[in-house]
Amino acid sequence: MYSRRQYLEGLIPRYLKEDRKDKSRLLDEYCFNTRQNRKYVIRKTNHLAFNDANPRKKRAVRSGRKVEKALWEL
Repeated sequence: MYSRRQYLEGLIPRYLKEDRKDKSRLLDEYCFNTRQNRKYVIRKTNHLAFNDANPRKKRAVRSGRKVEKALWEL
């Protein structure tokens, strides 16, 4: 597993620079060598490449202090 991750991390910079046709070729090569599913590799690549750029947003608070206080009094 560690070797696969290293291989993918080395592949990501090249993958991001390439056009669509070459990205497909790189994915084919990686999938063939590691025997991993193509869609899994795409999700893994996007997660490693862009996860830090877009952190998850927290849900906005819908109720105010008065509602919270009333609920605690019950």
